[in-house]
Amino acid sequence: MKQLPLPIQLDQRATFDSFIEGGNAAVVSQLKALVSDQGEDQIYIWSSASRGKTHLLQAVCHLAAAENMRAGYFPLGDLMHFGPGFLQGLEQLRIICLDDVERVWEDERWAGGLFHFMNRCRTQGCKVLVAADQGPHTLSGSLADLASRFSRGAVFELKSLQDDELREFVVCWGRGRGFELPEDVVSFLLLRTCRDIQLLVKLVDRLDAEALAQKRRITVRFTKSVLGL
Repeated sequence: MKQLPLPIQLDQRATFDSFIEGGNAAVVSQLKALVSDQGEDQIYIWSSASRGKTHLLQAVCHLAAAENMRAGYFPLGDLMHFGPGFLQGLEQLRIICLDDVERVWEDERWAGGLFHFMNRCRTQGCKVLVAADQGPHTLSGSLADLASRFSRGAVFELKSLQDDELREFVVCWGRGRGFELPEDVVSFLLLRTCRDIQLLVKLVDRLDAEALAQKRRITVRFTKSVLGL
């Protein structure tokens, strides 16, 4: 297989253990089954932003690595400038995780490249996990053939977390960085971020970095100062 155009770094914290399932237990079960050769060979997950698509794709790669399986995570939004030619040969991996697919499918070259890539993966026995912000049923016209390939396996819509589940996620993310977030700080963060998971992750990471740099405890007052409030 040819060398990839650039190394794709996984977030070491993006594992199944750190993912709060909420109403997505069935999705998680199917993804684990994909890795263990006990489920679908192709899965398509979709949702609006900040519901955990990227986390799950990377969790699959971590689990595959633990099972000594060759897997790759490819965020197409970041790689689109390479053109669809870089997909050539990736079907030699055991598992392929394609993220942000909606960023490229309006490009005719990419749509064609993805169509043929999905066919090669099926022929080679490569498992494929696709993530996008809308379901394949929304694709029509010139994208109908690609939609049929995306729909060939299982299709899941990720559900958003409830308030208590989101709180659990924030606490777990902090623990993943080695510290315990006080309950009042968690409540404050949830209020300020409007329950946006991506923003929450960035803020928790920023609080950790600032607390270490300033040798401070993380309190609501400290959090406000970091956020400039």
